[in-house]
Amino acid sequence: MHLDTWTPVLVIVAGFLGGVGNALLGGVLRRPRKVKLPDGTSGYDLGWVGNAIIGSLAAFAFWALGLSNPEPPAVYATALISGLGGARMLNDFLDKRNLRGTVNGLAAELGATVPPAHA
Repeated sequence: MHLDTWTPVLVIVAGFLGGVGNALLGGVLRRPRKVKLPDGTSGYDLGWVGNAIIGSLAAFAFWALGLSNPEPPAVYATALISGLGGARMLNDFLDKRNLRGTVNGLAAELGATVPPAHA
């Protein structure tokens, strides 16, 4: 098969590796698990698997939209970096959401109100 046929697959794999790299930057690879959220409900923490999936999707979207250099070495490096960055952005968003839930929970227990966050 020609390399162009494998390019989307290799881009996804590079993004996957970028997501795993992002998970490693956090210390250890967390396994997927069920967690209790600050608002008292339960949810799922996908751990390193979530980072890898988001990294793959970010890399594929970046490539599919034609935002990277189409030459093979550059496109794979771009996919790796966008996978790392995409997973980091998601983690930052989730951390902010969880922190907001914790602040609201503490405020409710203290009888205070927290003004809404600005986007």
